[in-house]
Amino acid sequence: MANLDPIADGQVANAEAPVGKSVAIRYLLAFAVPLIFPAALIALALIYLHSVGKLAPVPLTGSISFNEKAELLRRDRHMPIDVLAVGSSMTLDNLDGQIVKEHLPGDTNLFNAGSFGLKISQSAHLAQLILRKRNPAAVIMVTGPEDFTVNTQSGLDYDDGDFESFTDGGFYPWFVARHFDMAYYRSGMKEIRLDRRSRRDYGSLAFDKYGGVLLNIHFPHVNMVRWNARADLIHSDPTEWDAFESFAEFLHQRKIAFYAAQSPLRKTPVNAEMASLMKARCARLARIVEAHGGAFFDGFDRCPLDDSYFADYAHLNAQGAEKFTTAFMDAIDPELKTLQFKH
Repeated sequence: MANLDPIADGQVANAEAPVGKSVAIRYLLAFAVPLIFPAALIALALIYLHSVGKLAPVPLTGSISFNEKAELLRRDRHMPIDVLAVGSSMTLDNLDGQIVKEHLPGDTNLFNAGSFGLKISQSAHLAQLILRKRNPAAVIMVTGPEDFTVNTQSGLDYDDGDFESFTDGGFYPWFVARHFDMAYYRSGMKEIRLDRRSRRDYGSLAFDKYGGVLLNIHFPHVNMVRWNARADLIHSDPTEWDAFESFAEFLHQRKIAFYAAQSPLRKTPVNAEMASLMKARCARLARIVEAHGGAFFDGFDRCPLDDSYFADYAHLNAQGAEKFTTAFMDAIDPELKTLQFKH
């Protein structure tokens, strides 16, 4: 006779199992949806803002200038770099890419990787990361005295692998999530829109097609504290000088031409003592660069400019950058003509 006891043959247990699973799924959804939905909305908002150019760059570091330049490197990752410009805002703002390009063959590419506040050691490190994947024939660096002072800034630390993965085109949403900072994105939204459009601010990130920024700042519409500042020629850091020499040697070993320049400074704040220190400084730079097969241009001595060409004591406006870069490129033009480009 058949066993009619449902408990005995396990029918009840089997019948109740799907009910238990469905309850668990409902509880899970009830718990997860309130968390996932806001996150999804935030993600969609960030994707939209990025697509229309209103999203601040992924905060790989605490420097929005460096982060924005990393974004540019990422966007231009398939473009060869024949001449790489590196350095602080001296390179970013004071080097006119169009003038450089006019001294190069028509099919060559220039990339200005300059970024605010970089010390020599940081510029050299960034260049070496870029050179792992790119093979330029030459590197240009425009320097100022502050590039060699003790590094007291914070926020420019980053992971090399993370930087390389990002600039090589790694999955963008992953980097947004990995470095997510809602306060950063919220506060940076208005700032980045202005910085990307206007060249009337010292913090401008309105990159030209070469990656530089030609400032549209003229006296008397200047920051007077910056305008009357003086270059720090006293507190140089031996570590930064060592980094400069090591970088020159590194480029020479890689058979990459190195062209360095001292940018002009406003003459008014420069007294006789400062002029003497500048002369000694530029002589030291020239010895280092030339000892490793490069060329140095002393823009302080050989390209004197009046105040109409400056945005502050050391940063040039667009007209000053054009004047300085023309003098710099004319001086090294014979060397530029010997370059063998590699693409």
